[in-house]
Amino acid sequence: MLAQQVRIKRNERGWSQQELAAHLSVEYGFRWHQTTVAKVENGLRPIGLNEAVVLAMVFDITGAQLMEPVKRRREDLHRITARRQQLEGQLTRLSADLEINLREAEAEAASRAADSAAMTREVAETAVEDALAKAEAARQLMAVSRDRLAYADAEFHHLKGAALAVESRIRAIRLERERLEVDLADLRRLGDAVLEDATRHGEP
Repeated sequence: MLAQQVRIKRNERGWSQQELAAHLSVEYGFRWHQTTVAKVENGLRPIGLNEAVVLAMVFDITGAQLMEPVKRRREDLHRITARRQQLEGQLTRLSADLEINLREAEAEAASRAADSAAMTREVAETAVEDALAKAEAARQLMAVSRDRLAYADAEFHHLKGAALAVESRIRAIRLERERLEVDLADLRRLGDAVLEDATRHGEP
């Protein structure tokens, strides 16, 4: 997602991959080339925390804007969670209905089997087969419902894990950016002190 966002922000500014690499190399000292940008945008090279912070600065955006796809991922997770809860409720009701239908079908099969002595053999076999077919259909439908619930549960946990990983990465990027801002402030204060000292001693 972050790789796609780099390509989008670069294209929004009308920069080539070579131009983006030049910004990072000249302005921030990163040894990036056109091939580096291409690998990043194609997901073939990971982006370090420092690089992510600097990319946001190069694009003149916030870290949140650079990580905009993450927000969409969270929204997807919320929708899936709501859908999962809705599906669980439906499957619970469906399972209860199927259990009732299964018991009724089995009871009907047993009843017809008991009454089959009074029927011709052909009619009795047809009635029993029909009741057993209904019972089997109910079992299969219940199995499908359970499989769907298992799939929804697996998808939910997968997305939840991805969202937690992304949030952890965002926190790390924020901490790194704060550290860089402190370092930059220290450098500025040091530069001001050197300039003041030079001025005080009459140096040009």
